[in-house]
Amino acid sequence: MRCISSWLLPVPALALLCAACATPEATSQPVVEREHVLRPAPAMERIAGSDGAMQRILYSVPVRGGRLEIRTLVLLPSKGLVLTADHEAAFELRSGSVRSGATGEAVQRSAGDIWTARAGDRIAFQVTSETAVVRAIVFVPMP
Repeated sequence: MRCISSWLLPVPALALLCAACATPEATSQPVVEREHVLRPAPAMERIAGSDGAMQRILYSVPVRGGRLEIRTLVLLPSKGLVLTADHEAAFELRSGSVRSGATGEAVQRSAGDIWTARAGDRIAFQVTSETAVVRAIVFVPMP
């Protein structure tokens, strides 16, 4: 008898569990896909004196004493590009590879490398891959 009673004890719990599972769930809302919006490519400006290099100011925000500009430079393999830093800047090579640095002391750089330039530095870029994308963060002091 004891064996039968220990076997019958879990039966009501099992019946309750089955009844709970049989209860229909609330229906969820159907998934509605959003309409795909095509955005135009950002307008790029040609860098004067280059063989097709382009730049775009992505963001400009006022800060104490001036403003920060975040620029993207797209460089193509060519004779090279020499820019004069009008203001202090930090550069990050986002993709590709370049030889760059102050004129006369170029360093081979690969994606992810970061370097700085002071106002007035002449920075030479020689692309050593198909293209290179450089992010420049420039502090422009107030006049």
